[in-house]
Amino acid sequence: MAKIIGIPTKQLRASNPIDSLLCHFCHNVSFPCTKNGCITMEHFKVIKAHQLEDEKERQEKKYYYLYALLATYPLLNQTVNRMQRIAEGKGEELFVLYSAHDVTLSPVLSALGITEARFPRFAARLVFELWKDGKKNKEYFIRILYNGVDVSSQTSFCRDYNQRYNKPMCPFEKFVRFVNLDMFSPFNATNYYDACRRRLF
Repeated sequence: MAKIIGIPTKQLRASNPIDSLLCHFCHNVSFPCTKNGCITMEHFKVIKAHQLEDEKERQEKKYYYLYALLATYPLLNQTVNRMQRIAEGKGEELFVLYSAHDVTLSPVLSALGITEARFPRFAARLVFELWKDGKKNKEYFIRILYNGVDVSSQTSFCRDYNQRYNKPMCPFEKFVRFVNLDMFSPFNATNYYDACRRRLF
């Protein structure tokens, strides 16, 4: 396949062509051709197998989790701040949409501790919802959906709570604490600046 697309074999990784090939595959469109030949279903199967191997390797290595925490903190911090403003009655944005690639979504899932999620597939989506208790106006909850399935109880910050109290929603303050403090504990730090500069190895 590397010969067909004109790059050295060592440079070809599953993450390079998989997005483009998935678009062709999912829409039942022929794979592209170059002057060196055409990409076939056999090429696609090999790339898919590489992707699954990469996925397994990422889950086994702690390094990826640490990278995920640092890489996704700005996004999760922004999400928490927006939700806090809404809870305080100061937020004007009720809906925010981000468009991203699998290489962005995968670290977010890892940072949240959703280990059961596989590598994001084509058109995967992650949703953060802020809920208010109808009876207790100042009590807020967060619900996280991955591809339409509630995965809140799979997150590292809500797993124990859901097992202990068997509640359908995760208290919003648990998400706030996770983003503002717990994300830095693997680095023996209390803030993003120090966590980024900490040498672990």
